Formats: sequence, structure tokens, C-alpha cells
Amino acid sequence: MIVVDVYSSVQSIPLNFVTVDFFQMVKEHLKNGGIMIANIITSPDFKNKFSQRLDNTLRIVFFKHNLNRQVLQFGQELSNVEYVYYNLPADNEIYTLNKSSAMYGQDK
Repeated sequence: MIVVDVYSSVQSIPLNFVTVDFFQMVKEHLKNGGIMIANIITSPDFKNKFSQRLDNTLRIVFFKHNLNRQVLQFGQELSNVEYVYYNLPADNEIYTLNKSSAMYGQDK
């Protein structure tokens, strides 16, 4: 597990810790099955450019299918937003009316 928690406020975020390069380095250090957790202080409703671009950066690096985002408090200008990435193989299958292999024991 890698925990990224280097931000004490939006005004003091070290800019080298919000780049694609930084998050790619974090991802490269994750083992298979590893987890990355990033605690970011940002706009909880993503209405400013910083919050939108940081969200875009994380989604580009960590792929949206294994990345979750949780806003811890609404109703404030700034809040902690937790990003959690699971370094697992992607499964891009979806459920349909046809018999899904996951539902009928054909897939483990």
C-alpha cells in the first residue's frame, strides 16, 4: 500500500506532487494487488480548475475502472477527497441478458 498524504492545505500543495509524472512513479511502485490511497484537500464539488485538473490527472494515470473517489465532507469550500486505486487486472466485461460467465460459474 502506498499512501499519498503530503498536502496540508490547498495553498501549500507541493506542485511536483500533483503531476502525471509523480503519480506514474507511484503507480510503478505498486505491486500486483497493491493499493494507492491519496488524500487531497480540494473543492468537494469540483467547481474549480485545480480540482478538475487534478481529478483528470489521477484518472489518466490510474484508469477510471480501478480508481474510486470519495468526498469526505460537502458544504465547505475545501474538503478532503480520498482517491483509492486498486492495482488489479481490468475486467471490461459487462452484464447482459445473455448468460454472463461470472454469474454461471464459468469465470473465476
